[in-house]
Amino acid sequence: MTETSQLPDEEQRRVLALMARYDDHVIARRLGVSVTTVRRRIKAVYTLLGVDNRFAAGLAVAKRGWL
Repeated sequence: MTETSQLPDEEQRRVLALMARYDDHVIARRLGVSVTTVRRRIKAVYTLLGVDNRFAAGLAVAKRGWL
């Protein structure tokens, strides 16, 4: 698959944008969901990007031009 075929959906874009600035608890409050839900969504984003931490996610997002 090409990188453009794996574009994030709207929910993933919101999580990615918030991940750049906030910790899990703040993201949960801003999205109105539990911290567990935020962590599950972040894990899904990591899987989509093929990474395992926020720093690597930021690099991968920048490389792809998603944000």
